[in-house]
Amino acid sequence: MPAPLTYDALARALTEGPRALHLRRFLAVLATLPLAWGAIASPSTGLIDGQLAGLLAVGVLAVATPLWDRALFLYALVALAAFLVTGQTICLAYALFGATRARRLGLILPLVAVPLALAVVYPDALVVQGSKGTLTFTTTWVLLGFPIAVGIAVNVANEAALLRASRENERAALRESLLRERRMQRRERLVQAIHDGVGHQVSLMSVQSMTIGARKDVPDEVRAKCDLIQDAGADAMRALGDVLRVMRQNDEEHHPDLPGESGTAAEIDGLVATYRQYGQAITADVLVPDGLPPVVSTLLYRAAEEALSNTVRHAQGARVTVRLAALDDGVVLEVANTPPPAHAPSLPGTGHGQQQLARAVRGAGGVMSAGPTEDGGYLLRVSLPLR
Repeated sequence: MPAPLTYDALARALTEGPRALHLRRFLAVLATLPLAWGAIASPSTGLIDGQLAGLLAVGVLAVATPLWDRALFLYALVALAAFLVTGQTICLAYALFGATRARRLGLILPLVAVPLALAVVYPDALVVQGSKGTLTFTTTWVLLGFPIAVGIAVNVANEAALLRASRENERAALRESLLRERRMQRRERLVQAIHDGVGHQVSLMSVQSMTIGARKDVPDEVRAKCDLIQDAGADAMRALGDVLRVMRQNDEEHHPDLPGESGTAAEIDGLVATYRQYGQAITADVLVPDGLPPVVSTLLYRAAEEALSNTVRHAQGARVTVRLAALDDGVVLEVANTPPPAHAPSLPGTGHGQQQLARAVRGAGGVMSAGPTEDGGYLLRVSLPLR
């Protein structure tokens, strides 16, 4: 079903796209055709008598009409000359309309003053004649005022449309701002709830490990493990505090110190040493290439941290191998573990860590794979380009 013909559709057809320009020119030329009939029917009007002069003036006006939206001053001169030759006030219609649309007061004044003066001084030269000069003057003023009124109306309509669009944009921006503020408030409440719940549990674990480590009958090895638990709990509480602080800040601010993103590839050896204290048997072969981009360096550290954390949760007692090496066009990190002992404990995880890491790796133009190996172990491999 064809779209209904509305004012807006007609306005778009006359103002938008290359076809609109051709359409406006066609209508402008078409509007000069009635002038030819006037020149034939009233050859004695105008300052130059004769049918041929009138037809020639109308022809020149028709040829010049396509210029009215590009060379308005030139077209105004042609239209004024055509008016003086033919005496037809309608010759000035397009020129007056264009000058009004362009707010060219310097063109409007002569286009109005010349025909009005002619209507007073020499009313018989005009096509629209009356028994008195006053009537001819009034009629000329009405004919001149019509294109000016139309031009003013179009300008007002355009400004009203721009104002409506501006107000709509402001309302949309306000709605988006309110929605963003509500989302931030929900996220802050959620993070606060996580901070309170997880922080409480972490605090309990830290207190329990502190209590166990303070006993005199506890072996030194157990006391060292308790110290590790307390250090890990303190790190977790600091990270939760950082997350809550970031969430309370403006969502569009830059946060160079986001928690969990401060490590670099050069710190992987220190990370390995920390996890060895947890009892993991880790073999490391870490060769950090020179000139690693900061994003790549941070992703390598995050990948190593995620993989080693998973070995502690799911493969306690397994042998772990960490290897970082440069390739021809990139760098690769592999963290593999052998099958854990049959009765080794396994802690539950959310599974979000590897998913977020995989998205970050893809965003940096890299490739990540993670899954079981043929011997029952597990391998996480991250390959990143050096660019």
